[in-house]
Amino acid sequence: MAETYQSTLYSELFNDSIDNDDDFYKSIFVTPIAKDLLTTVLNTNTEAIVLTSEVSDKNLLILSRIYFSGLKVLAQATNYHPSDVTKLSNEKVKSIVGISKQNRTVSSEKLFDDESGDITELNGNVSKNTSKQTLNEFDDGDDLTTLSGGRQGSQDSLSNNPGFPLKDENAFSNLSEKDRIDLIGNVLKIFQVWFQNLIDVDFKLEVSQRSSGIQLKLRVFEFCGENSNGSFLIELFTILKSFLATAIKEIEDTDSESKFISLSAIKESINLLKKVFTSIFLDLDMHKKGDNEFKSLVKLLSVFFEVDFADEFWKLIKLTSPDLEDNNYKPPKIVLSLETMSTFYLLMGVLANTPSSLFSEGKRNADITTFSVEMKNPYKSYFSQDFKWDVFNQQVNSKLLPLFCVEFNYCYNFRPDLVLEQIQNSSLINWISGNRLSSDIYVNCLTSQTITNLEVNKKLSVAGSKSDLYCQELNKIYNSKIQNLQAKQSNEEMNLDLSKIFPVFLHMYTFAQNSSFNSILTTQQYHFYDKIDDRTDDELNNVELFEVWVCLLSYVFEYQYRSTLMQDLTQLALSTLLTLPLNNLVDYQINEYKWKLCHQKVPFVPLDLGAKGHKPSIFYILDTVQNLLRFNLTNRLHVVNLSMGLNLMYNILDHVKADSNIELDKYSWDNLFLSLFGLIKFIKKQNSLILKYINQRDLGSLTEEFSWAYLISMKLDL
Repeated sequence: MAETYQSTLYSELFNDSIDNDDDFYKSIFVTPIAKDLLTTVLNTNTEAIVLTSEVSDKNLLILSRIYFSGLKVLAQATNYHPSDVTKLSNEKVKSIVGISKQNRTVSSEKLFDDESGDITELNGNVSKNTSKQTLNEFDDGDDLTTLSGGRQGSQDSLSNNPGFPLKDENAFSNLSEKDRIDLIGNVLKIFQVWFQNLIDVDFKLEVSQRSSGIQLKLRVFEFCGENSNGSFLIELFTILKSFLATAIKEIEDTDSESKFISLSAIKESINLLKKVFTSIFLDLDMHKKGDNEFKSLVKLLSVFFEVDFADEFWKLIKLTSPDLEDNNYKPPKIVLSLETMSTFYLLMGVLANTPSSLFSEGKRNADITTFSVEMKNPYKSYFSQDFKWDVFNQQVNSKLLPLFCVEFNYCYNFRPDLVLEQIQNSSLINWISGNRLSSDIYVNCLTSQTITNLEVNKKLSVAGSKSDLYCQELNKIYNSKIQNLQAKQSNEEMNLDLSKIFPVFLHMYTFAQNSSFNSILTTQQYHFYDKIDDRTDDELNNVELFEVWVCLLSYVFEYQYRSTLMQDLTQLALSTLLTLPLNNLVDYQINEYKWKLCHQKVPFVPLDLGAKGHKPSIFYILDTVQNLLRFNLTNRLHVVNLSMGLNLMYNILDHVKADSNIELDKYSWDNLFLSLFGLIKFIKKQNSLILKYINQRDLGSLTEEFSWAYLISMKLDL
């Protein structure tokens, strides 16, 4: 459908001269969305709410009618049968819009009228008001409810009108399953635009300092709440939960070879839930606890726990994980794209980490008898399960291992490996041959080319499938990112593109609060060789989640200073590392030739002394933390991450000092001293430069870091 149709349709939404009836609002949802056009119209008119009370009341009403009309369409499209659907009162409409004016035609008596006409009317062709007559001029295609493909404004369409449906008849009951799913997806996309509009306008008003003191989205939410007894969000979530439960059950009961057409709508459901959560959660820190605004946001947030999706999320995880049958893994029934998986993981992570004080405080009708139930976060059940190796392999390894390998390859190719260049320049033969004739083990271990290459190392797919759709998508994303790297003349100002691993790092952090997960993660599954020369190609191709993750962290830590995303990733990673059992870290051996630490800047952290090759992961982690200390000493020092890094380093050294069985002679302690005293020197210099201007709180923080670094240097007297 040409966007001229949607342009005219959307332009009538806030037209003062027209009273739009229920069918008009329904037509917004049954017409394929033109996202940019709808966003522009909503942004402009939502921003106008702060101008005058007349515009404010009218536009608030229209936003509310859009929401509740979408709710009605979604309920019918998903075959949801509520006992009582929220209706916007006729009195409310009259008091704001002024329906009694003689020059305006009659609107519907209720926002949701089951007798409003059949589905041929929903695109705005049969109408009593001006807006529908205007829309008849733009018959550029079919809406989502058209089965025959005929032009919606044609005389045939009107003359064949079967009449009004019965009161309880579903207006979309004659749609094919595919058309019904398309309609559901379209409605969910419009809801996403509706919520994103509130986020965008609030941000714009805040930046321009035109906000009236109370956030605009709260005014909209409160207006919707007034007309639904506070249940407007509950009704949306209840319909979504019902749809997800039904769609997932159908997938569970259907043969794995079938095509599941409901996946697109499931994806849009996840996207919508994330959008709603974002619109609420991000504003909590803008208000003081106890304020009316804070209480309103908490009440909205609690809906995620009053109508929780934990069971649906759990089942979706199982459906997207390989099946174990007769000690063999079979490909999962369905595969989420990386984009959808990231959104899903982010939503699960933030919900599982929501403080109980927030969702219990916002619950309605709470009393002392429900206190213990309210304090339990249902979204933590997945992260709190008792992990065994097979479950870990199915639900965690299958998704995270290929992703971390791809991101490692990308990071390794971000800039040249200076250790590799150093070896190349160490002899004329190496330099001339480009290391092809080198016998050096570090050089000959082609990690990114073979070991972590999804196209070469088939062991990276847990199911072992040659047609692993998830791995194929990761390869495409990797190739695209590498092309972007190659297109840049210089990588000096370019940030690492690691946005997709933030939800996964949040997932890891949440998992790390579970001791059974930590035990599996830090227990070596494959044999390592005491002598590096005894290694086999098969051993090299064995990849474990923990080792590639820790290696990837060295790149994150080295470039932490470049963006807030990298700082957030660093904080999540350090928080996770601090929970891991140190005894397991001592036993877990990492091949540092295979897992090439980030050596893209000088002075880089060198390899261990001698040619042993493998080292306890506890020392490998020390190397990664050194990257954090060496390459992030800027004027915008991230004190929190630095504190966590020093705390981790202290814990490791304290454990090493207490365990006499740990071999210490191969580790390069001098370089650890250089990292620590480099930090002390930096802090001392900064203190002397800004002592006259810095406030006492910041000075105390820097002094604390100085004390930590000095204390650790004393601990090195092993």
